[in-house]
Amino acid sequence: GKVDYKKVYELLKFQEMNGIDGVVLFGSTGEGMLLSNFEKYRISCIGRKFKKLKIIINVGSNSTKETVKNCEIFTN
Repeated sequence: GKVDYKKVYELLKFQEMNGIDGVVLFGSTGEGMLLSNFEKYRISCIGRKFKKLKIIINVGSNSTKETVKNCEIFTN
């Protein structure tokens, strides 16, 4: 029932160390819709620590207003 932020960091570090160009956070497999905005914000902050990885953040939602808000929150 909780996000393992330490594991998120470790997984992203593993990707970076193994030459992966980039990752998509909150992609189309459904996990993004199950996370709170606070959880997504914390994960996006972790992702931005990796300067060698291109981080793509899915900010989409069922509401245009919410999508715009997400864009502001998760990309700043």
